[in-house]
Amino acid sequence: MALIRSTEQLKNYIGNVATSFNFDAIKPSIDTVEEDILVREYLGNGLYQLLNSYVDSNFTNNAGFAGMQALLPYAARLSAYMGMFEYGQELIVTIQSNGLMVAKTEKQEAARMWQVNKMEERMERGAFNAAEALFNFLWENADAYPLWTQSDQYLELSEGLISSAEEFNRHYHINKSRLVFSRMKPMLIECQQKYITSAISQEYCDELVEKTRDNDLNSEDKKVLVLLRKALANYTIADGLATQIIHLGSLGVTVRTFAKSENTSRNEVAPSEKRIEALINHCKTSAEEWRSQALKLLNTNPLDYPTFAASSAYTPTNPAGNTMPTQNPEHGFFRTH
Repeated sequence: MALIRSTEQLKNYIGNVATSFNFDAIKPSIDTVEEDILVREYLGNGLYQLLNSYVDSNFTNNAGFAGMQALLPYAARLSAYMGMFEYGQELIVTIQSNGLMVAKTEKQEAARMWQVNKMEERMERGAFNAAEALFNFLWENADAYPLWTQSDQYLELSEGLISSAEEFNRHYHINKSRLVFSRMKPMLIECQQKYITSAISQEYCDELVEKTRDNDLNSEDKKVLVLLRKALANYTIADGLATQIIHLGSLGVTVRTFAKSENTSRNEVAPSEKRIEALINHCKTSAEEWRSQALKLLNTNPLDYPTFAASSAYTPTNPAGNTMPTQNPEHGFFRTH
């Protein structure tokens, strides 16, 4: 069973749905979306099954369903928007014996391409906004959802030094778009490994990720993490543009999702290659500067960053007042000399 089970519930989340809409028509799309998106990418099977049981119980708010009332609107909103987006894809054309046909009757004319594109854009944007809201809710309330924090989905969603579109937007403007962030996520992880982990060591990078998950960052961690995140965001934008994972247009950094023609809702003039190359170079330069500042902070303050200082990435500078640490065999930690 799905989290959304009626036209009325669908209308509550999307709004522009006729009361006469046949919910059975969209149900297969919602079922597929919940399995492919909600379960495999965000909630994990354990939390999803508990949430489904809460809906089965007719929203019984007892101890066995603690936290489900608060979680349901976030998960169901994603299900509604993404389900409608997938359903709309199927309705644009129908498969008939003589080929693909656009739906049209004597009383109703088929929507024009720009109208279709605009509706697709709204549904897709709504779905990814819902995904961002769902992730942020779970992240901020992680202690209340142990089934989530014990899942593979939790580990995958938080494997980067930047885990959300909102966080990425603090360091490079992407209009807080979860769609853009999701497309860039594989590139972000690749850039993290190539440019950040290689510079600060695997051990220290893993420590920062774990501390972020546990909300256990101290003031010194936060100082270096903001610099590393700025570097990572700029590296990701540079590599994303270079590999065309993301697109530079009049709205800034976006993704290519809709066919461009004179009838579309987002008709844009393509930027010149020179402009794209200039932005790539700017982002790379900015990334190198932010990474350099982070490394300077780490190397000049080894006592504040013992895991980094114990790694091969540490380059001693031995400044006055913060001498280079050495291993203390007796206590198993660092001392100064």
